[in-house]
Amino acid sequence: MSNTWIKMCGLKQRAEIEIAVELGVDAVGLVFYAPSVRSIGISDIEEILPSELKGTKVVALFVNPSREEVEAVLSSGRIDLLQFHGCEEP
Repeated sequence: MSNTWIKMCGLKQRAEIEIAVELGVDAVGLVFYAPSVRSIGISDIEEILPSELKGTKVVALFVNPSREEVEAVLSSGRIDLLQFHGCEEP
């Protein structure tokens, strides 16, 4: 039997992420989909992510993004995993 892996997604504030890290979640999810009320912009990444994540992974969630958008988010150097939640082609 495998261990449960927990991701808290749609976090928009540093305080929320700090609490999630202290609670020991495996990952925090950042939404990069403008129509979502949970969406953040690329410029928000450094503002909301604490410098110390204590092993917590950062997941970037996209819905049908352009290649350029994904590359821009990855260029922050703070993203560990990508989650695509649309009709993306492989």
